[in-house]
Amino acid sequence: AIEPRALPGIKVVQLVGAMGARNVEYDGHALVQRLAEKLQGEAYFIHAPFLCQSPEVAAAVMGTQSVQQTLAMGRQAEVALLGVGSTRLEYSSFYLAGYVPQEELEQLQQAGAVGDIAGIHFDRQGNFVCDAFYQRLVTIRREDLLRIPERIGVAGGSGKGLAILGALRGRLINHLVTDVQAAQEVLAHCA
Repeated sequence: AIEPRALPGIKVVQLVGAMGARNVEYDGHALVQRLAEKLQGEAYFIHAPFLCQSPEVAAAVMGTQSVQQTLAMGRQAEVALLGVGSTRLEYSSFYLAGYVPQEELEQLQQAGAVGDIAGIHFDRQGNFVCDAFYQRLVTIRREDLLRIPERIGVAGGSGKGLAILGALRGRLINHLVTDVQAAQEVLAHCA
């Protein structure tokens, strides 16, 4: 294993709200904290839920000073480390964290969504879909995410191929860290 080196002055910024207490593996606070500790950097958090009940609630939360400050830091980022989410039931962080029921996940799928990055859902061609869902999120805005020069997508396992392919086609990520199973699935979808 490669040991990360200390990067003095580095800022580790959470770009999406918290996934909640049900699934710590996907919780932004925990991920940011661990990375900041490894790099001996300073952590900036979004103390708000990732998914809100309505667009109005999300807009109100996004308008708070603390969320605005953290997202402003995110807009200055040169590198973003991003998970590539899937709308497949067994891989969906929204479903696994208990944020959406199976019926709502199926609605996302019916709208064409195969994956998401920072909650921004896209289809297999990389086109943005599910705008009504996106409006309920406390997350970096699409245009701000796309302005970050280096966007490293991380995803692996069979079942993530379509999500990875859509993220690459939509240019949401311009670097990819994956495994053999996912890479083979991506290639199979390109054939």
